Amino acid sequence: MGYTRLQHFCVESWSGIGVGTTATITALTNNPCHLEMRITKVVPTLRLIKVKRRGTVYCYERIIKVSLTWSVFQDEPGDTTTHTFTISPWPGCETRFFYWRGTVGGAHSPSKSVHFNWHMPIQPIDAFFYPDAHPESTSCDGFAQRTLGAAGETWAQISSGAGTSASASTTTAAAGIIETGPAYPDKYVSIARVAMLFDISVIPANAKIISASLKLYGYLKYNWKNQFTHVNIYQSFPNSNTDIVAADYNHFLATPFSTPINYQNFKTLDWNTFNANEAFLQYIASVLTGDKIVKLAMREADYDAPNSPPVWKADGGFGYYITMSDYGLTTRPSLTITYQEL
Repeated sequence: MGYTRLQHFCVESWSGIGVGTTATITALTNNPCHLEMRITKVVPTLRLIKVKRRGTVYCYERIIKVSLTWSVFQDEPGDTTTHTFTISPWPGCETRFFYWRGTVGGAHSPSKSVHFNWHMPIQPIDAFFYPDAHPESTSCDGFAQRTLGAAGETWAQISSGAGTSASASTTTAAAGIIETGPAYPDKYVSIARVAMLFDISVIPANAKIISASLKLYGYLKYNWKNQFTHVNIYQSFPNSNTDIVAADYNHFLATPFSTPINYQNFKTLDWNTFNANEAFLQYIASVLTGDKIVKLAMREADYDAPNSPPVWKADGGFGYYITMSDYGLTTRPSLTITYQEL
């Protein structure tokens, strides 16, 4: 039987998008029709078929052989010029091959599209991590500090001396510095540091780290003499993954992992977000091939972390309190890591 022009179709353009393990393929045709998408994971092969006339090879015809795996019909009912195909599951990093055939007015169309292929990109995964509350299992959070009597110590003594107290079961913890009263000039009473550990063992060792951020819920802050100060996040390395002890006071590093937040912009009763810089991302990647415990710290950023004393002010002091995992699930420290599986 003969076909009219309107019983043919031509795929003029198509596009694909992937979300998770679901692919959405959209095709546009010149004439309204109802399309079937025939899909395979096997690369189509090209064969040359001899065409003979009167026993003599007249020419060769190119035939594409396709191993059909399954077919999917368009989402839209009836004949359309826009054709949407939803295919799931379509795993990331997998290429599939396909072509279209269809009907016009319910009758088979002689038209077929050429063969196409589409590669499902690996989708980024957002993973969320929190320190364990007490009793700890694989991680923890808490503080370590050196706090003295009213006479205090010099900066060199208090910044590098032994810790005097610590806890991994506190509900709040602070990063800050307290100075002595007027009777003891140029001395300091306390430096406090916060440690937060996160078990990221669910992330594959070969994953590509795309981005990360740490959210800390501000509890209160103080700055008694209006001194210049910021807070930032760093790396820590406590002796244990499940406890913070006084000896860990000296187990804090000084490479900044984000942009510091100044005293005025540090939020209380709200979240403070520290977006990871390149040093932070490289650190996370290194942890994936180690014990898979990300060990972070919050420290005063202008004086404590760089080990540079502030200009002393009598009865001065400044600090930043945040809520810990033992305060409650809704305000515990939260580490978000976006990664791709390779």
